Amino acid sequence: MHVLMSFDEYKRLTGKTRSLGDMLAAPEAGDTDLPVQPRTEHAQPVDLS
Repeated sequence: MHVLMSFDEYKRLTGKTRSLGDMLAAPEAGDTDLPVQPRTEHAQPVDLS
């Protein structure tokens, strides 16, 4: 599932005030393992005629 929202809305909902740049620049950011699930969907052919 994916959700699209503005970063300001995300901060409002989560109460977090650090910017994305702050989080990526943090020294511990390189040690973070993102729990990404393998993709199971596949692209379908598109008729462009």
